[in-house]
Amino acid sequence: MNPIYCLVLIAMSTKTAANDVHLSDDQLLMKAQQAENGDRFRRRFTNPYEGTILEKMYETRWQAEVALLTNLAFWSGKNREQMLRLYKRSALYQEQPEKFSKFPEYKRALIKKAMSLCGDGYDPDYYQNKI
Repeated sequence: MNPIYCLVLIAMSTKTAANDVHLSDDQLLMKAQQAENGDRFRRRFTNPYEGTILEKMYETRWQAEVALLTNLAFWSGKNREQMLRLYKRSALYQEQPEKFSKFPEYKRALIKKAMSLCGDGYDPDYYQNKI
């Protein structure tokens, strides 16, 4: 195999969006709420599922959680640790925190699904150049 091709493959496989985004948790929440779809993010983040608008927006709690985690994946650059930290601050998590501790496969499945739906994630350079 061509050595240059190998270097390109290594560089491509090691670069992740998470390395490019350096927002604190509070900065991330502020940006997400001020974005064009900030109202939807705010509803997902601040409302529990049961008996709220989320129950009308999503057929299941799973769908609401995936939607919120997909937003968090985008803004964090798919930084799993930051996604989890912020999710634990959300009303969705606070409503049923035992799901994450008792069912680790549920947590893994949620994160995996959200990251697969996220796309490339937030790129500060792209948005800075658009201003």
